[in-house]
Amino acid sequence: MSLFLIFNVIIFIVVWKLACVILRRGRALRIARLHSLRHRYAILIHMSFVDFPFICKLSLEFGLFRTYSIPSISRILFKSGNFPANSSKRYDDTEILVKELFMHHVDGDRGSIALRRLNFIHSQFKINNADYLYVLSIFVLEPLEWISRYGYRESTEPEKLAMFSVWHDIGVRMGIHEIPSTIEELAAYKEAYEREHMIYSATNKEIAELTMNLLLSEVPTFLWPIARKMAYAFMDDRLRKAMGYPKQPEWLSSLSHTILRLHGYAVRWMPPRPLSRAVLRIPPGCPVQQGACFDPCEIRQLLYQAYKPHHYEDGYRVHAVGAMKPGCLGDPCPGDLLLPLSECENILWDRSL
Repeated sequence: MSLFLIFNVIIFIVVWKLACVILRRGRALRIARLHSLRHRYAILIHMSFVDFPFICKLSLEFGLFRTYSIPSISRILFKSGNFPANSSKRYDDTEILVKELFMHHVDGDRGSIALRRLNFIHSQFKINNADYLYVLSIFVLEPLEWISRYGYRESTEPEKLAMFSVWHDIGVRMGIHEIPSTIEELAAYKEAYEREHMIYSATNKEIAELTMNLLLSEVPTFLWPIARKMAYAFMDDRLRKAMGYPKQPEWLSSLSHTILRLHGYAVRWMPPRPLSRAVLRIPPGCPVQQGACFDPCEIRQLLYQAYKPHHYEDGYRVHAVGAMKPGCLGDPCPGDLLLPLSECENILWDRSL
């Protein structure tokens, strides 16, 4: 290879990297001008579906898997019969309701329907406040922790505050008590809770196996043995023991984490994802409320399907999602929100960025 060609390759790499940095910096500056509370939905949708779609998706899947290592939670899932009978549909049900709440104000038209449907489903079981609060901490902390470990950059303070405030307000309307007032306090609660409650039980293993098979369904069958071992190796010792999974070699654990870190390194060499390419499975609609055209019986189409066999191929109605008594809704619980609906500005996330 001639020196001239080497020089041109170096110049191209430098210019490409500089262009990526400039473009990402420009996007970051536009986001920084948004208010972390009033515009929290625009900030969160960008973080979760534009900047870190792969990491956020995996983090929540792994986070939900983590909750199954709590015997009081796994027993409820097992006894309900819904999870063992059709784990892939339960995944769809959970994702739809969570994302509808994630992208719409909890007191808005659409967000309220999703919240009341979730409250009705939960009301059929005896769930203690400590378990509710632990699951809430998973939804807040897991994406942020994964971004910190595997993302191309750290999450920003506005992103952290937006994430915390959205889930804080969801927790209030779900009737969860004693929600910590800061992310740091919530993280301390999560750690203390896991030390005490993350222990082995047979239902942990049963639900974990159903979930593992579901996650492996997107992997070619001939890779299942190594993929399963890498999944075991990826787990921390506390989680692995609570699930009853065997310990794997340290080199395999390092390899599992390195593969995810490589994703972050690769993204650093890419320009920011165009907003038109956002990975949105659940249509966002309007981040605050639907207005006069809102129809609670509207059929919404998932933008793509995941985890065969597919569900809701003909669309879904928010108030009918879930296995129990479609159309039945609970009541939103009273309490002070960090950001009432009246103070949340009704901007469309894609137009603000």
